[in-house]
Amino acid sequence: MTISFEVRRKIMHVFLGVVIVFLIYYDILEFWMSLSLLLSGILISLISRKKSVPIISVFLMKYDRPEHFETPGKGVISIFSSISVLLLFMESGVITKNVVLASLMIWSFGDSTAAVFGKIYGRNSFIFSKKSLEGTVAGIIAATIGALFFVPIYAAFPAALLVMIIEGLENVFFKRPIDDNILVPLLAASIISFIL
Repeated sequence: MTISFEVRRKIMHVFLGVVIVFLIYYDILEFWMSLSLLLSGILISLISRKKSVPIISVFLMKYDRPEHFETPGKGVISIFSSISVLLLFMESGVITKNVVLASLMIWSFGDSTAAVFGKIYGRNSFIFSKKSLEGTVAGIIAATIGALFFVPIYAAFPAALLVMIIEGLENVFFKRPIDDNILVPLLAASIISFIL
């Protein structure tokens, strides 16, 4: 995977994250819509395994990882799984809108920055991990800044720090890697909710 491909993917990652945050902030995206998008995405993924779907196939070629060939659009499906869970919890009163928004900013900015910065500037491996220390630190900073739009520093920084460290060490904590589009937002929301 080339650096330009990964940068292009992560720019789309940030763009999608910001659009989702905007839609939730202004009460446009609700649980039922997110669930509908998730189910539609699963259906389109199943169809895309067999046939080329106009427009969708262009996006898949430009942004989908080659190893996701068996599950086209896996990243979008997994983030909408997380968004659906977060919105269900928000609409049920379990967590607040600001917790949802901050956790999505941690996912969008932290994960993208860590990946790009690590690929370009990473020289030192993070403890027991393939991920770089430089990328992890950059991800913590970016995730904290993103979360600060919605929660105070005493919640934003610890959540960003713990999430990025756990993501960096996921092979130590888990037998199989967990999709960061699921791990990061749900873990961030849990930590922020616990602190607040």
